[in-house]
Amino acid sequence: MCQYKYEGIIKALKYAEFTGQSVNVGLNRDDEAINIEGIIKKVDDYDFTIILEETGEKEEIPVSEVEYVEYS
Repeated sequence: MCQYKYEGIIKALKYAEFTGQSVNVGLNRDDEAINIEGIIKKVDDYDFTIILEETGEKEEIPVSEVEYVEYS
């Protein structure tokens, strides 16, 4: 995986984690577009943890699935 191509996404996720604001994240999972909303709790080089607004559940997601990050 070419990690440098995810630098912008990782920066956006880290900013959301730092500020504690809610974000909309567009994902591409198995060629299906998915939109999730929540609070970013932890960002690593290859994945991030989000608390989903809808259910309150914690989910760990690979950065490689992220298409966009939109601040709420």
